[in-house]
Amino acid sequence: MHNVTQQVREYFALISDGTPSVPRCEECGVRFLPPRALCPACGAERLGWHDATGATGTIYSLTRMPNGRTVALAELECVDGGGRLFAEVVGSDAAEARIGDAVVLDVAEAETELGSRVPVLRRGGSR
Repeated sequence: MHNVTQQVREYFALISDGTPSVPRCEECGVRFLPPRALCPACGAERLGWHDATGATGTIYSLTRMPNGRTVALAELECVDGGGRLFAEVVGSDAAEARIGDAVVLDVAEAETELGSRVPVLRRGGSR
């Protein structure tokens, strides 16, 4: 995979370990997405990770794929300043997902170039 930053690799390593996380600035405390080398709020380089297990959010937009899968862009409450996560909506009710629905962040098994799990969204906060 081309142009994958160290921060994106760390992000997927945490997810592959089963811990969905978002970057957190050690200087100003801002939590953000997508992962990047510098804090988008203060420009600091000292970044850590905030455990986002069970983080809740709201579907901002979504797409129904020809194969029946639903992918969504969600605003997560654990992210400061409007960062959004793009992920598949999973579960028996995924096809019923709508803009404005509450979701919870989770991980699912999937072999990728960056790990063995990926972030996913589940409707209504039910796991």
